[in-house]
Amino acid sequence: MALQPLYSASLVGISRKARSFSAQKDKCNICRLISPPSRSVKATNSATKSTHLDHDLSVVMCSSTTSSSGPYGQSKRVWVWTESKHVMTAAVERGWNTFIFSSRRRELANEWSSLALIHPLYIEEGGIFDNENIRVGTILEVSDPQGLEQLLPASGLAENVVVNLLDWQVIPAENIVAAFQGSQKTVFAISKFPSEAQIFLEALEQGLGGVVLKVEDVKAVLELKDYFDRRNEESNMLSLTKATVTRVQVAGMGDRVCVDLCSLMRPGEGLLVGSFARGLFLVHSECLESNYIASRPFRVNAGPVHAYVAIPGGKTCYLSELKAGKEVIVVDQNGQQRNAIVGRVKIETRPLILVEAKGDSDNHTLFSILLQNAETVALVSSSCQGNELQRTAIPVTSLKVGDDVILRLQDLWKIHYMAFSVCSPVFVFAWISLLFIYVASESWSLQQEAQALLQSGWWNGHTNHTPSRCLWPGVACNEVGSVIGISLPPEFHLGDNKTLEKFNFSSFPNLVRLEIIGHGLVGNIPSEIGMLSGLTYLDLSSNQIVGSIPLEVWKLKYLVNLNLAKNRLVGCLSPEITQSTQLEYLDLSSNQLSGSIPPEIGSLSQLLVLNLSRNNLGGIIPFELASCFKLQYLILSHNFLIGDIPSDLGYLTNTTQIDLSYNKLKGSIPHFLISLSGVNFSYNSLEGQIPDDFQFIFPPEAFIGNKDLCGNMSGFPPCFMCLFASDSNNQLGLHMKIFLPPTIFLAIVVFGYLAVKCVAKGIQSQAMATKNGDLFSIWNYDGRIAYKDIIKATENFDNKYCIGTGSYGSVYKAQLPSGRVVALKKLRSVKADSSFLKSFKNEIRVLSKIRHRNIVKLHGFCLRQRSLFLVYEYMERGSLFGVLRNNDEATKLDWGKRIKIIEGISHALFYMHHDCSPLIVHRNITTSNILLNFDMKASVSDFGIARLLNPYSPHRTIPAGTYGYVAPEFGYTMVVTEASDVYSFGVVALETIMGRHPGKLIRDLKSSSTSSTINNIMLKDVLDSRLSLPMDPPTASSVVQVATIALSCVHFDPKSRPTMKHVSRELLVPKPPLPMPFHEISIQQLTS
Repeated sequence: MALQPLYSASLVGISRKARSFSAQKDKCNICRLISPPSRSVKATNSATKSTHLDHDLSVVMCSSTTSSSGPYGQSKRVWVWTESKHVMTAAVERGWNTFIFSSRRRELANEWSSLALIHPLYIEEGGIFDNENIRVGTILEVSDPQGLEQLLPASGLAENVVVNLLDWQVIPAENIVAAFQGSQKTVFAISKFPSEAQIFLEALEQGLGGVVLKVEDVKAVLELKDYFDRRNEESNMLSLTKATVTRVQVAGMGDRVCVDLCSLMRPGEGLLVGSFARGLFLVHSECLESNYIASRPFRVNAGPVHAYVAIPGGKTCYLSELKAGKEVIVVDQNGQQRNAIVGRVKIETRPLILVEAKGDSDNHTLFSILLQNAETVALVSSSCQGNELQRTAIPVTSLKVGDDVILRLQDLWKIHYMAFSVCSPVFVFAWISLLFIYVASESWSLQQEAQALLQSGWWNGHTNHTPSRCLWPGVACNEVGSVIGISLPPEFHLGDNKTLEKFNFSSFPNLVRLEIIGHGLVGNIPSEIGMLSGLTYLDLSSNQIVGSIPLEVWKLKYLVNLNLAKNRLVGCLSPEITQSTQLEYLDLSSNQLSGSIPPEIGSLSQLLVLNLSRNNLGGIIPFELASCFKLQYLILSHNFLIGDIPSDLGYLTNTTQIDLSYNKLKGSIPHFLISLSGVNFSYNSLEGQIPDDFQFIFPPEAFIGNKDLCGNMSGFPPCFMCLFASDSNNQLGLHMKIFLPPTIFLAIVVFGYLAVKCVAKGIQSQAMATKNGDLFSIWNYDGRIAYKDIIKATENFDNKYCIGTGSYGSVYKAQLPSGRVVALKKLRSVKADSSFLKSFKNEIRVLSKIRHRNIVKLHGFCLRQRSLFLVYEYMERGSLFGVLRNNDEATKLDWGKRIKIIEGISHALFYMHHDCSPLIVHRNITTSNILLNFDMKASVSDFGIARLLNPYSPHRTIPAGTYGYVAPEFGYTMVVTEASDVYSFGVVALETIMGRHPGKLIRDLKSSSTSSTINNIMLKDVLDSRLSLPMDPPTASSVVQVATIALSCVHFDPKSRPTMKHVSRELLVPKPPLPMPFHEISIQQLTS
């Protein structure tokens, strides 16, 4: 019986296995329809019988390509045959959205189109047509094996065939699959149960191209979808390998691509990106929390514009080619992959960092990637176990050599997608031409390297043994034969040439390691060494090299290790050292270097070891060393360093050993050094008490050679004996025998005279006061300054010399006879009785011992007839309050200066809270008490005055503070703590960047009713409008960091505030680039 041919919807397109991914509920692809040949077709096969499916089949539902691949890489398709609206809804929710209606059911098609995004097709006149009335496929019915044998020729006129088997048990599914092997057609079988559909999809391991599920039950749709999900999980696995990081290098600025997807990613998921398509790194999404912004699980900060990214089909494209609507591969750390649609692409200029790694299976091939240098950018780690989500990824800012990351090795034939045929003659010619040029250039470069090695004269005795330079002693090459390392072994003999002058540095563009240790090198270090632009390791120690260190050495921006120890180098350390930002190990010991240690050395934020011992260095130890926060070993012994040990070194929390022995250092030993595991301060001019805790940690040998040290340590006298012991025991006994009797007699006479005089005049004894209670003392000046000199300098504190007033009194400017200018703070009148004078003197001596670069120096005091004033160093710019209230001065106070001021205040409070014993609580931190010198360096003033004026009150209950700066808890506890100072610091920091008091902002932060208002406040809108917004990335990052810290300091709960130790150290840490534009940052983001 002849079969009347019908035509089916054509869902063509066979994709490779690598294009299959987990189906997403929110993914909605419309089927692409291909029309059959236009010529008319009539089927006359007698073995097949005609059916009238256009009458029986009221609705057929066609899916988009179902995301499942068979063993041969074919994507499976599902059509659903139903009249149930519930089945339709369930199918559409799972991405199946093509419907087939009979020509009489166009109204139903229109109704369903109004409910969901569908693509309707219609059965009419023996075929299936789309909305444009184009025939799209064939539907055939088969009842016996003979009909199946004739099915292929009969259906040759259509690209897509739907087979309706009347009894599949008579005609096994394997027969259909076998009949269409090698055919380009997509074959579907109609199934009434999900179990039948599975048989058709898996027959002969390859299966049919799809099924038509004829059901009226929603459960059948769900079961078939579950089957595909399980199939996806088994088939959509990528092979990933572990790689070990071999290099992490800052790489400057570049255009990076931020990819925002239309779906969310989970911890462990990301995109595959790399500088070379042969090896792609798994770059983690921004779904993990960061310090400054909330998580963004839809975003991957992928890399620069030239980097490759994996896309479906096992291919790659450039990141710059991505656009909205394009698909990429999302992969997790286990290799599970899925498709994701790109929603937005942002290209912005950002600082970059280079990461190189070697795969475990191939130690000779390097893989690299450039990423934005930000803590929100991370590589997925292969060491993640179980649910340890925080170990899922390593931020690039924390990445180090030796870390494990995940790598995807690509097949070479699948790399970058080409828009034209690779078999094109033009392409083949161009490819061969480029290959020829590259090979010729590479060959010439290798010949130059070989010639340069021979010209050095160092390997003259080894060329006869092997012609290959890569096998010469101490020479290492990469996979193409280029020299990457020269590390001469100890037994190597240089021959007659023992200089670097004949070594042609320009011939080694790939050299990363130069190591010539103890081989008797003489002469200078040539400036041409700067041509080794990729050098990371330079060790010329234990030679006889003379001259100065050429500036070109410091310009080797990738240099990590520099060792020039045990030579005869002279000259000064150049400030150009700041260019070697990647230095981790710097050893210049045992030379003849002179001058001072440049403050610029503090910019070496990656430095781990600094050894400048056994030189002729002088000057002070720069406090900028505290910025080398990763420093572990600081060795400056056997020099001529002077001054105090900087208290700022307490910020070096990672430092374990400090050796400052054999210098000329003076002052006391800071207590904060107790956190170290090893110190050596021997043979200096240190004085004072050795901290008590040191006796349990450090040996006495670490302090010997300092004649004025005392303490509870073996070999050192107790501190109280140092004040009195002067003569030997014999001399003391002799002197007592000679002078004691007359001394006793004289004392009795004088005492009797004074007693009689006091009774006669009725004067009570005053032990601490002389001259009507006068008490006068000034430190740090040559001799004493008479009270009359100060009165004369201020014309008895005339108002014209008054430069400010505060809560405790007025401040006067006084120029002393020596020409030096000081500031005099005249306090309110006090009752100068004996007990007050004793307590006052104790307090003032404690305050006078405070020495910190960000604390105003207290030179002395004067108490005369109940009039009290303190003598301070003079600060030319006045108070921060005054500068911020002056538009001209405030405009000059740019963002950089304001950040430095805030940092200085934090360092001062850190010193007072953590380095002073006992600790000092300031009690009244305000912008009026922050003074600025000529260079706008900030110093804290008025510390401890409340305690001076109330010596009898408990230390933590003295009323103190200024309205608007006092911590809120003081109102109900009446107790001042370190947390109170932290709150006041936060207010001052906010006022400094806002240019006005932040009272309203703080009130809004505390009020839950205004939380919606806070969400809408942008950081840019609260900053000082007299300055333009910070545009350069480092300044913008610093402002954001200060604002974040300041907001945490003004937290209503004292326990939630950071300590000043934490604040001070956070401000020293290098600021990572902002992960988003500055103008998009809100106050709510900084407080969350």
